[in-house]
Amino acid sequence: MKALIIAMLIGLLVISIEAAVSVTTDTVVDTDNNLEWQLENPGKMRWRDGVTYCKNLKLKNKSDWRLPDKKTLELGSKLATYFTGIKPVFFWTSTDYEPDREKSWLVNLVYGFLGYDDGGFSYDVKCVRTFE
Repeated sequence: MKALIIAMLIGLLVISIEAAVSVTTDTVVDTDNNLEWQLENPGKMRWRDGVTYCKNLKLKNKSDWRLPDKKTLELGSKLATYFTGIKPVFFWTSTDYEPDREKSWLVNLVYGFLGYDDGGFSYDVKCVRTFE
């Protein structure tokens, strides 16, 4: 009886995890956090170019894409297995690195490591929008 109850609970857990994320041809939707992520990896770019790229992105007839802040990108690291072409590299965030506001936080989507840079080097970008 215990084994049956445990199996049922595990089944419910799997269903709830699967229900929280859906993958389309262009995006990954995280319904738990009301976020829609760009599926493809557009490649490496400097920070300012990443901000501009996300701001100008038109995907699924939506134009409200943005470079995610540090907290949001850390949520995205839990979805890394759903994104295409994700390698253990750093991604830009829109959050300033507080000790030196000339720098921005970076998040490694595979391992969740944090870093920062002054925007002069190129790192990957993952755009996000609030999902209605």
